[in-house]
Amino acid sequence: MLSRVAGLAREMAYSYFFGTGPLLSAFVIAFMIPNLARRLFGEGALSAAFIPVFARTLKDDSNERAVRLAGGVLSLLGVVLLALIVAAEGSLLLSNAIHPSLAVRLTAIMLPFMWVICFAALLGGILNTLGHFAAPAVSPVILNVFVLVTLIVGGKWFGLTDIPLVYAVSVSVLAAGAGQVVLQLIALRRARFPLRLNRDWKQPGIREIIALMAPMIVGVSTVQINSLIDKLFAWFFVADGHGPAVLNYAQFLYQLPLGVFGISVATAIFPMLAGLAADKDWKGMTRSVERGMTLGWFIALPATVGLYLIAHPLVVALYQDGEFKESSSARVALCVQFYALGLGAYFIQHIFIRAFYALNDSRVPARVSVICVFIDLPVNFMLVIPFGEAGVAFSTAVSAVIQTVWLALLLKRRLPSADYAGLATSLFKTTVAAAVMGLVVWLVVSDAGLAGRTNWHPAILVAIAVTLGCTAIYAAARALRIPELAELLERRSGMTPTALSGPASD
Repeated sequence: MLSRVAGLAREMAYSYFFGTGPLLSAFVIAFMIPNLARRLFGEGALSAAFIPVFARTLKDDSNERAVRLAGGVLSLLGVVLLALIVAAEGSLLLSNAIHPSLAVRLTAIMLPFMWVICFAALLGGILNTLGHFAAPAVSPVILNVFVLVTLIVGGKWFGLTDIPLVYAVSVSVLAAGAGQVVLQLIALRRARFPLRLNRDWKQPGIREIIALMAPMIVGVSTVQINSLIDKLFAWFFVADGHGPAVLNYAQFLYQLPLGVFGISVATAIFPMLAGLAADKDWKGMTRSVERGMTLGWFIALPATVGLYLIAHPLVVALYQDGEFKESSSARVALCVQFYALGLGAYFIQHIFIRAFYALNDSRVPARVSVICVFIDLPVNFMLVIPFGEAGVAFSTAVSAVIQTVWLALLLKRRLPSADYAGLATSLFKTTVAAAVMGLVVWLVVSDAGLAGRTNWHPAILVAIAVTLGCTAIYAAARALRIPELAELLERRSGMTPTALSGPASD
């Protein structure tokens, strides 16, 4: 949560100093390249494959074997990433010599970030396995703080603007990556875990990790590649160069409820699904999946309605200042609305993916993700030309819906007892409650409602709309006796095994 708050402050600073102009768009494109490597080699597939093997080695073998495994993986990661960086830097220098581009130069500056951030992520995985969570948890905040301080000090105290300021921010990204590595190293030293690099890359643990991460890397990469493709479409086909920056602001807002609630539901349900699958309790697993769906829908649909209705005043309240003009607010708000249309699909998609992982099947979600990327390409092309970056946002939402429906049909084959029609009552009640909430929020923020009769600041309107909207959804859910409300308000444990594995009609 602290990282989300710091990230919001960072985005607000971006909006003040850069607006939605081509400078920020170039920075967004440049940062996505090392960020993709972080997802793949750092906290993504490599960490997911490394942690179980490292934990087993630490438990079953000697501590020396675990130290050797960690050192071997880190040294191999360093060599691979160094080779990639050297090759990519050469290509970028050649590309910039032929066709000078700010985005290419910024990419060249920030490319080494992928080396340090992947090290930091893997060190964080070691710490988590050792039972130390503070340093890895606070690590993402460092990047947001470094960027924020650079913008304030550089922009306000030293008067940097435009290209010099964006260069300074790019350098601060590298410094933040180094700071994250130092933080993890200090925590490892306090945990009394020695870090000794070695070149024993043939040890069995490393081979197992590589075998495990091969199918995972496809599924993880497609999500990030799809996001990169979206921004590239906006970069090349939106003539004023504002497209990637507009999408970046909008993505941050719609991902807030997904990151805080959607991933939490999927994470909480995953161990239970894995246990039920191991016991071959298919009926119990089916009930748990269906319960996760209803809970995800209960959170996602009101979030969709609310975010769609308050998009414009929310964007104005958070971003509209400095270089961020009124025209930019309208563009970002429209993208937020289109992204929000897919919020329910994003929530439920994570539950389906965890169900396949519990069944030891990472290939089906990966294959579906890859195919959906190719579906997204022509849809992006058809929509970006007439509708600009908003067409890209709508295409992403459509792709998410297709992917979720497809996964649901494939999962039903694996769990024949699944009866999605039986969810109709629960989903209908949530839809009615969200409609009641939507009416209340609309009466606050619409021109026909409170917003049309007062000159209050958009932040006040958003605060009133959110407060009354939450009250309305709570009252409607209580009146309709929606069981998901009780699950969310359970004080002892937010989602109990009994609740999640109980009948969907409870």
